[in-house]
Amino acid sequence: MASGVRDSLITFAGKLTVMLLALATQSALAWFLGPAGRGSYAVCMVLAMILALVCMFGFEGGCFYYVAAGKLSVSEGVSHLLSLGGLGCLLAAAVGMAVIRLPLEFFSKASPESFHVALLVIPAAFFSLNLGMIFLARQDFLWYAGMPVLQSFCQLIAALVLVGLLKWGVNGALLSYVAGGATATLVALVMLRLRHGLRLTGVSWEVTRKVLSYGFRYYFSKISNIMNVQIGTIILAMLASRDEVGLFSMAMVLPVRVLAIPETIGAVILPRVAADAAGRPKLVMQCARLTGVVSGVVLLVGAVLAKWLVPVLFSPRFIPSVAIIWLLAPGFWLRSIAKMPHAYFVGSNRPGVSSIAVAVGVVTNMAGMLLLYPVLGLLGAGVATSLGYLVSSLILTGYFWRIAGLGPWELGRFRKDDLAAFRQFWAGLRRRLSPQRQADPQGQTQQPDTLTQGGPEEPPLP
Repeated sequence: MASGVRDSLITFAGKLTVMLLALATQSALAWFLGPAGRGSYAVCMVLAMILALVCMFGFEGGCFYYVAAGKLSVSEGVSHLLSLGGLGCLLAAAVGMAVIRLPLEFFSKASPESFHVALLVIPAAFFSLNLGMIFLARQDFLWYAGMPVLQSFCQLIAALVLVGLLKWGVNGALLSYVAGGATATLVALVMLRLRHGLRLTGVSWEVTRKVLSYGFRYYFSKISNIMNVQIGTIILAMLASRDEVGLFSMAMVLPVRVLAIPETIGAVILPRVAADAAGRPKLVMQCARLTGVVSGVVLLVGAVLAKWLVPVLFSPRFIPSVAIIWLLAPGFWLRSIAKMPHAYFVGSNRPGVSSIAVAVGVVTNMAGMLLLYPVLGLLGAGVATSLGYLVSSLILTGYFWRIAGLGPWELGRFRKDDLAAFRQFWAGLRRRLSPQRQADPQGQTQQPDTLTQGGPEEPPLP
C-alpha cells in the first residue's frame, strides 16, 4: 500500500506542477499574442499533433510495453524508439511540407513560416513524451513525473524570452515549445544512461515487427482519443476567424487541466484491473464516484470563478471565453467519470470498446460543430463538444454496466466502504509523509479492494 500511495503522490504532484506551469505559459501567451495570435498558435500546434499522430503508427506504445514487460532492455527499447521515431518525424515533415501548400482555409489562420516552424514541434513533442514513458516502463516514477515538469518549466522561460522580450510572436511561442521538448529529451537520455544503463544498439527487424504489431492494435484508439480533444479547433480553423479559434482554444485550457485527476486515478487502478480476471468492476465504480465528486467540485469552482479568472489569467480580451467554459464544463465532467470505465476496458483486454465509444463521440462532435456553429457561433461549438463527450461517456458506461453485470444505480450510490477507502488512502499518505514512519519489513499485508491496494505491477497500455 505504501508503494502505491508513494507512486500516486509522485505522479499527482508532477501532474499538478505541470498544470500550474502550463497555465502560467498559456497566460503569458494570451497576454502577449491576443486572441488572433493565440488562434494561429493553436492551429499550428494542432497541425503538428495530427502529423505526429498519423505518421508514427503507434510503435512508441510497443516500445513502452515490451520494456515494461521485460521483453526488451531499456537500451533496445530506446534505440528502436529513436530510430523509428526519427523516420516517423521525417515522414511527418515531408507530409507537412506538402499539405501546407494546399489551398485550404485551415492554412490561412497562420503564416506559412509559422506552419513550417510548427514542424519542429513534432520531434520535440514525440521524443520528450515517449522517452519519459520509458521511465514509467521501468517504474521510475520520480523521473517519469519530473520530465514533464522540466519541459513545462523550460517552455515557460523560453516563452517569456522569445515572445515577451524578443517579440517573436507566434513563431516564438512555437519555438518555446521546441526548446522545452528538446531540453527534456536531452536530459531524459542522460538520466536513462545514468539510472538504467542506456547504451544505443542496432535496430532489429524482429523487434521492429513486434513493436509495430503492438502499436497497430491501439493505433486507431489513440487517434480517436487525440481527435476527440482537437476536433473542435480543427473544424473552427475551417469555419471561424483567427480570433474565434483563439477564444475557443483558450476556453479549453482550464477544463482540459482537470483531466489530470481521472488520468492519475486511472493510472493507479489500471494495473489492479489488469491483474484480476474479473477486472475489479466494484473498484472501478468506486473510483468513478471519487472522480465524479473531485472533478465535479473542481469544474464547478472553476466555472463559477471563470468570470474573474479569465480576465486576470488571460487578459480581458478573452472574456468571451467564459461562456464557452460554462458549456464545456458538463462535458468534461462526464469525460472525467468515463475515464474509469476506459481504464477497465483497456485493463481487461477490451480496448475496442473504448475505440468505438470515442469514435462515435468524435463524429457527434463534428456533426454538432457543423450544425450548431453557423447558428450559435462559439457557443454552439461549446455545446457540440459537450455533446460529443456525453455520447462517448454513455457508450462507455453502458458497456461497462453490461459487461460487469452492474446496474446504472451503482454509480451514484455511495457506500460506507467509499468513506473507509478514502480514510485508508489518507492514513497511508500520512504514514508515508511522516518522518517517524517505519518501513514495513514484510510488505506482504493484504488490503481490501480499494484504490490504495497493492498488486502485481503491470504497465498501463498506451
